[in-house]
Amino acid sequence: MPIIPESMAGEVSELKCPSCDDPPHLHSRRIASEQATVLECQKCAGLWLGHDAFNVLSKRADQEYQHSGAEIDWSSFQPAEQDADWRYRMCPKCAYPLVRRVFGKRSGVMIDLCREHGVWFDAKELEMILAWIRSGGLTIAGKAAADSARRRAKERALDDSFLEEMRGELYGPW
Repeated sequence: MPIIPESMAGEVSELKCPSCDDPPHLHSRRIASEQATVLECQKCAGLWLGHDAFNVLSKRADQEYQHSGAEIDWSSFQPAEQDADWRYRMCPKCAYPLVRRVFGKRSGVMIDLCREHGVWFDAKELEMILAWIRSGGLTIAGKAAADSARRRAKERALDDSFLEEMRGELYGPW
């Protein structure tokens, strides 16, 4: 289900678009059917969401996956590519550089993140991420992360065991 914002833009905020060179101000929008308000740039169609608003949308998408049990088609999610003219963007709230990350490490969607204030999505990125979540991407990424953590813990245990064995051979019994 695509994101359908209200047809009329709300109030103009004091926050500037992190993407546009000649920064217009972001306009508030309420996402239909959700209790989430976003800020939208009317020039580039980018969206700024606070962490709470994004959590509301992503939890709903994950619940839709849990109820549908749909399988993810990984071929529809291509690896994120860095734009040739890419530059750091600044958080519209604190003006610190946003951190670029591939959402969920496997979604193929590069987002710009402020740990304190929220997430910037270029046009269509939020819709792509929610589609990825609805297809089970977040669940699969979580399982992959847990498997990776277990592998690293096992490797550390083997390394520790090897070191103990080597200490015994080098120093012998006391």
